[in-house]
Amino acid sequence: MKQNPDLPRRQRQFLLTLVGLCLLILLLDSSLLDGGIKDSFAANLDDKTANNSLNNVPVPAWVQSNSDTEVPVADRLHLSLLHEACIANKDAVIPWQFGSPRDGHQRQNATADNDYELINRNDSNLREKLKQCPDVDIFLPLGLRGNGYCEDAVAYAKYLDSRLLPMWALEIKLYDDSLGREVDYFDLCSKTPMIFFNHYWNGVSESPRWPKDKPLFLMPNIEMFELTATHYWRVDVVLCKTHVCYDRVTRWYSENGSPRNVKVFYTKHTSSDQAEFARQRQGSNSIAPKDFSSVKFIHTAGSSVWKARTHTR
Repeated sequence: MKQNPDLPRRQRQFLLTLVGLCLLILLLDSSLLDGGIKDSFAANLDDKTANNSLNNVPVPAWVQSNSDTEVPVADRLHLSLLHEACIANKDAVIPWQFGSPRDGHQRQNATADNDYELINRNDSNLREKLKQCPDVDIFLPLGLRGNGYCEDAVAYAKYLDSRLLPMWALEIKLYDDSLGREVDYFDLCSKTPMIFFNHYWNGVSESPRWPKDKPLFLMPNIEMFELTATHYWRVDVVLCKTHVCYDRVTRWYSENGSPRNVKVFYTKHTSSDQAEFARQRQGSNSIAPKDFSSVKFIHTAGSSVWKARTHTR
């Protein structure tokens, strides 16, 4: 099937930014592990595309540096603050600006000084805030705001300058004086792509309010049987955290067709640095120094029965 080279402007802008995210996450992951694999960060992008894309994506100086430097503590703390906000504010809109080091929004006690960035449904300026559409939005409803999905979501929020949207943000009607009528999220951000996690779409894309040209992106955990051909054929972009996901999804499209010319990206992934978060909040003595003479690995059990994670080991 011939691939259409012309992507909608906002989708193309997102894809450029996504390349930057891949590099940022790769470096953050390497920093947390004190080293790591630094191979290709987008398995389906050729060198020319990757280089051109990175030239259009503003990235921090520490990313552009040729030295093998750690991700700054302030950036790791930002990821932890976003994760904490996601867990504690399960029904709020959480934008990347919360706790961001860019404008100095981190206190000495490792808390954010801009709680006003969190948006609740009773916000007196709700319409103006919702209409500040990022390059991509992230759908994370109330029922998904646990440790796992919050980790996934805040990585995208931080490095794509995005925000987490609960269900009410898509449904609420707001009066627009200039138009003389009510509007909703789909009026305000009709072209903004939206990331969905697995099959948790909650009927959003089937709503009559969903704009025909609004791109839909999927971050799958491919072991989940609830993900069907309908999901994969409905989306415009698939974001794969692992090589296994990338290999299987690209092969599936090759065997079953891709009517929407779906783009599949191998992004890698990362999570917040809880050890550094504890040091910042409770002092350096709260976490023992790394001892590589006696290496131990601790895996904290999640709730997924499909990953055989029934206990911490």
